[in-house]
Amino acid sequence: MVGKGFTEWTNVKKARHLFKGHIQPIHPLNNNYYNLMDKGTVEWQTQLMKKYGLTGMIYYHYYFCGKKLLEKPAENLLKWKDIEQPFFFCWANHSWRKTWNGTSELLVEQTYGNEKEWEEHLDDGSKDRSGQICDEYASVDARVKVIHKENGGLSDARNKGMDRAAGNYFMFIDSDDYIAPTMVEVLHKNILDENADIVACNYRYFFENDRNKDFSTKNQSEILSGTEIFYHRKNERNYGIWTVAWNKLYKRETFGKVRFRVGRYHEDEFWANDIYQMDIKVVTIPECLYYYRQRGDSIMGKKSITRDYDIIEAFHERICIYLREETYADQAYKVLIYSLEYLEECKRLVTNRAEKIKYSQAEIRTKNIVKQLNKGKLSIIKKISLVFIEINPCLMFVVGMKFRNILESFL
Repeated sequence: MVGKGFTEWTNVKKARHLFKGHIQPIHPLNNNYYNLMDKGTVEWQTQLMKKYGLTGMIYYHYYFCGKKLLEKPAENLLKWKDIEQPFFFCWANHSWRKTWNGTSELLVEQTYGNEKEWEEHLDDGSKDRSGQICDEYASVDARVKVIHKENGGLSDARNKGMDRAAGNYFMFIDSDDYIAPTMVEVLHKNILDENADIVACNYRYFFENDRNKDFSTKNQSEILSGTEIFYHRKNERNYGIWTVAWNKLYKRETFGKVRFRVGRYHEDEFWANDIYQMDIKVVTIPECLYYYRQRGDSIMGKKSITRDYDIIEAFHERICIYLREETYADQAYKVLIYSLEYLEECKRLVTNRAEKIKYSQAEIRTKNIVKQLNKGKLSIIKKISLVFIEINPCLMFVVGMKFRNILESFL
């Protein structure tokens, strides 16, 4: 690699045929000499990847004791959040030598540095000095504990925090949200007063681009059991107050061994499936103390077929729990209807054969659940709707949305 603008094509284009039948130089289709610094090229490659069923792309990685080379393509991909291209690094573990001109001159020697440098390099790629800022707080207040770890996703980070927790209680705050100054104090007082396992507050949706859309949840003071929530309240339309992990304070003694499912989107849905089946006491308070930022480029703001499959799986898991007892057939039916929205979106997002196979599997699981649910204690109207859902789940969802108000009055 010899300077600005150099790509693999720079030398390939210099090739000449050396004997009869030697086809050189070879030009790419439509003279498309790709440039990974160009966003349009990366978008085009992503479309090709999905069309032909590839899982992701490989990016060469060069690291020399604190120095990175050819790092821009991967950094750009992380910056271009609207491009949904899975990727992994191939560590090119060797020195760079000038071999293309027949010499072996050493350009950059492969060195590795020390453990501190490895930790800094293998951090989550944050460009906002967040790790450094956390370290600065820890240096002035011994109560602040900072964990630097390889980026393993949200569930992995939360689990690592719980592994290291030493206090009697813990809570979660998403990195782009913020809390009221009194949130911890108020939740702590209530969890002590009621000797509860969880205390939950209201929260405010705030929209960065249009603050006129801001609104808050409106839950009142209640004392509930985990099973009451799971079997009777979990599926209410209340903006997910029972699902989200971050508007709550938890007793560590109760949840010390429960962990988030690593590698999942919608990890809070799986977490809720686990904790509300426990023998726990939950307190809600009317104060609005958490601020949930809404951004178009956030993980939850973008459509993703992988994320949709994960929430479908979480819903199916909950339905199967409900179906263990006939009493909860209505709750199972309600969750099934919720799941159809994501199944229909998956169908629209399919772009290649691999995704089509995965969609077909999800549709088959949905139809199998419908068959089981049809054996439960449901109204005649709901049983009739299940017949049509089993025939074509996505079509029934589309039709149902068009006549939503009428259907909800019956169902």
